[in-house]
Amino acid sequence: MMMSPAVSGENIQSPPPVELLLLPNKMVFSGNKTTGSHGHESYCFEINDTFVVYSKNAFGEGYAFYLKRPKNSECSKPDHPVSTRNNMGLGIGSTKGEAERALGIVLKEGENRITWSYQRPIHNIPYDDYTYLNITIFEGKIIEFNIHNTVSS
Repeated sequence: MMMSPAVSGENIQSPPPVELLLLPNKMVFSGNKTTGSHGHESYCFEINDTFVVYSKNAFGEGYAFYLKRPKNSECSKPDHPVSTRNNMGLGIGSTKGEAERALGIVLKEGENRITWSYQRPIHNIPYDDYTYLNITIFEGKIIEFNIHNTVSS
């Protein structure tokens, strides 16, 4: 485990909780698109006081919840259902305690970086699976929740 005043991190050698990766509403890649390297596409939606970003690239996909508008993003009001919490019930405003109980790890005030890495067979070929979670806690509440999953052989 890495420690510093600003960032704490943890590497876990097992799959993440499945519900962490799932959202009540399906990710929809439509609207104002922001692009980047490796086929990166992201779509930002503004729902009340939460900004939701769905992203994908050549290696995987993910989602993020932000309290503030993400840099370099054009956010729009969605014309389809957009989740502001994942299937674990975590989102902007969730408490540090709720997140720790759901994830089974200790979080620090400030930025936390957690990586789950494991191998799984796909068509009898071993694939490396990585799930990256950046979660920022301010005054005991989540203000940023960003997760991305990648798979490579």
